[in-house]
Amino acid sequence: MSKTDKFEIFVNPSGFIEQKFIGNQTPKSVTDGVDQLIKLVRKLHDQKKQVLVLVDITGVPKITNSDAMRGARRSMVKSMKEEPYNRIAVYGDMATQVLVNTMALIAGKRNKIRVFDNRIDALKWLKAKG
Repeated sequence: MSKTDKFEIFVNPSGFIEQKFIGNQTPKSVTDGVDQLIKLVRKLHDQKKQVLVLVDITGVPKITNSDAMRGARRSMVKSMKEEPYNRIAVYGDMATQVLVNTMALIAGKRNKIRVFDNRIDALKWLKAKG
């Protein structure tokens, strides 16, 4: 398990990647989180495993739309477009849902990325066949 003050990431015993963001985020913490996620996505993909990702953003008290976060958002959209994952489920508050849905739409990946308000619904969709 990799853990920083701003996020933690690991492969859950059930086989999916789990990432949790903690506290207010900075452009660096978001970019670092995306970079760590990409490493695990590629590792599982290279092992010919299904790549499912569950992202918990319930611990982020405020979503920042500042210009300083523009590069981090670009990095997220780029990885949504290019990385070899099967599905990503994100859960968090309404502001998180709007932000992630917008980025998934820009990336053209609304069928592979869904946002939920709770972990149970996110896991049900993530682990559903099809």
